[in-house]
Amino acid sequence: MKKNYFNKILIVFLTLFVSGCEENIIPDIEKKLSGTDKVTIYFYEEGTSKVTDPEKIVSIELKTVIDSIISSFENEDAADYKCGYSGTIEFFENRKTILVSEFNFQPDCAHFVFRHNKKMFSKKMSNHGREILSDYFSRTHNKALK
Repeated sequence: MKKNYFNKILIVFLTLFVSGCEENIIPDIEKKLSGTDKVTIYFYEEGTSKVTDPEKIVSIELKTVIDSIISSFENEDAADYKCGYSGTIEFFENRKTILVSEFNFQPDCAHFVFRHNKKMFSKKMSNHGREILSDYFSRTHNKALK
């Protein structure tokens, strides 16, 4: 009887331990990106993962906007979305790429996908980040229509 009770407690403990092991990488990402001095956003052509129109490439060097984009990475894992990507963001420090992330800013699919320490991560995007990217998307696509 004692052995059976011990096994049940062990199973509950292991289940809680394994389910509580979500990796909190956001502090690492924020630290890695803290020196970012330029962000380039490449908005994909609809239905593709290509950028053929230079008007759909945005470079940002304003630190407040860069910091807002960085802070829009949430620690919560994103679901395995099948909705594709809106574009790519490239983070630079002293003209060197320090992180590249694909993203989708659609309300039901807002997330980032990126590689960190040789692992792939998919993290939710904050509403504020979604608003920033949506605003830049609107600007680039309105230019293209003129």
